[in-house]
Amino acid sequence: ELLCESRKAVDCTNLMRSYHQDITSFGDFIAVFRSKSITLYAVSNECVKQLNMTEDLNVEDGIFQYPRFSAFSGKYFVHPFQVFPHSRPDQMVLVNHRLYCWDMQDLTPKTLVM
Repeated sequence: ELLCESRKAVDCTNLMRSYHQDITSFGDFIAVFRSKSITLYAVSNECVKQLNMTEDLNVEDGIFQYPRFSAFSGKYFVHPFQVFPHSRPDQMVLVNHRLYCWDMQDLTPKTLVM
């Protein structure tokens, strides 16, 4: 049974690796992962709504990790972000990480810096 038909397509451009590794689904969402953005497509009985999860985030200082490191609980969606180190290549540094956590009700992000 066809629930709805949408003229929008899932944008598969600029993926980190390939469509079968960087596009996944969970709950009523299709997630598309890129190094600088995450796009969710919320699927309902009426339509498919595109949500840019990283629109208001500053992600110029690093990259998102691969999709396998994300987690979805039904209420929250969490994904890690790796910050590029600010040092010379011959120096040993600790790499900083941020975890972005979105409340799936209102899509507000929270950030945990590690």
